[in-house]
Parts: sequence; structure tokens; C-alpha cells
Amino acid sequence: MKKSFLSSLLIYLLAIYPNMAIGQHLFEFLNTYIDSRGSHPKTIECISRTGLNEKKLTPAQQKNLKRLAAIHTLITATAAQNTNQNPYWGIPYFWHYLKPNPRNEIILIKTGKKLGQSKPPKGFERYQTYSSVDRTPDLFWSDFASEKPKYRHPDIPEFYTFGWCSEREMAFKAWLAILGIPCNIVLSGNHVWSEVELESGSGIYLKIDNTFDGFLSIRTLHPQDTASLAKWYNKKASSPALMKKLLKIPISATRKKSLSAIDGL
Repeated sequence: MKKSFLSSLLIYLLAIYPNMAIGQHLFEFLNTYIDSRGSHPKTIECISRTGLNEKKLTPAQQKNLKRLAAIHTLITATAAQNTNQNPYWGIPYFWHYLKPNPRNEIILIKTGKKLGQSKPPKGFERYQTYSSVDRTPDLFWSDFASEKPKYRHPDIPEFYTFGWCSEREMAFKAWLAILGIPCNIVLSGNHVWSEVELESGSGIYLKIDNTFDGFLSIRTLHPQDTASLAKWYNKKASSPALMKKLLKIPISATRKKSLSAIDGL
């Protein structure tokens, strides 16, 4: 879970000075938003699953625990099933690398075309179609910040962004990198989840699964996976270049208002 000194320094500086040459960005808003959900019933319920005694945690650890629980409840699905959404941000799960690819039927609202018949977005030209793209955190979160929903599907209402297990965990790890919370994406078999240290050096770990709504404290970390995909997920989700992109994603007043209206926050 260690990052290089330069990478850590860059992330630290960007987190402290988020408005360098730009207006309010997505993560500045989101970090304020999740802190407002610290006492939300779902956040409290999520924390209760860990079995951790909050009174034995430091103030910084307590804050991180609430942040992690709030983020998790907002982005997690509940099953690895196409179109599965949670009740808050409604980010649907869609399988990838199947034949036929379920994402082929997602429709890009701007053009009215199916993703399987659409060219990939800028920066993803190496993919044959929009539906074949690996949705890295820059695409996942920039779509999420759009003023209006970008996608629709015959089985669910319009939505902003989507992802399956690896894409959800990369998006999660990227947000935690901005917050300075250590996180390692674990690949085992055909599934991916995150192992998070509550505070660097604390030795207090959580297994957080943003596909199956898993939020548990753990004593033993999963053996480090040496598979190239696991390395790619972790490297991609916390690289300095990615942090620069994420911290420049703007968010409109309209989008902030729509997100703030959730549960009356």
C-alpha cells in the first residue's frame, strides 16, 4: 500500500490546493458532501457491520471510517447483475468482456446510438467501440459529473456513469488517493474488491466490496496478487497523471443541486 514519495507529495499538494487555476471541481464538492453524511442512518449502519469500537479509534480514524462508509453506500451495487443500482446515486452494474457484451445495448443519449455501434470517447481510441472501453476513473468520474445523464438502457432510467467490479474499485481507490487513505485493489478469480487501511500505519484494515455491498473489518490481508491486471488496476487508479485529471473535473451548479437533494442533504 506504499506509494512513491513523489506520487504521495503530488497527491497531498493537489488535495490541499484543489483550486489551482480552476473553479470548484467534482472532488472538492464530493468531499464536503460525504462529510455531511457522517451521521446518516445508512452510514451508521454500514459502520456497525465492521464490529469496530469507534471509541478506541483516534479522531482521524473515526473521520476516515465515516468517510469510507459514506462513499461506499453511495457507489456500491448489491449484486453482480446487469442494471443493478443502489438507491442513492444509481450507478448501475454492467458486465464486461462477455459475448455478446451487455454494454452494447446501452444508448448514448447525445447521439441516440448504442454503445456497441459508437466510437470510443477521446483518449480511448485503442478500443474498437464505446462498449468495449475499460472505464478508468477519469472516464467514470467525468461522466458522473456531467450536468445531465449521458446514458440510458431499455431496462433502467437514464444514468450518468456505470461500471463493473474492477471499474468501481478503481474509481473508489482514486477517490481514496485524493483523501490520502491507503487502499489496495485485490483480484481473486473473476472478482475484484478493495482492502483499505483506516489510517496509514494504523494496522486497522477493512475489506470493502463495491459490487456486493461488503464493508467488514479484517485481521488478515489477502495475499498480494502478482497478476498483471491487479497491478494495472492499482497503478491506474492512483497515478499522479490520473490525479491531475481527476482534480480538474468541473461540476456544474445543476449537478451539485441534484446530488445535494439526495436524502435532503
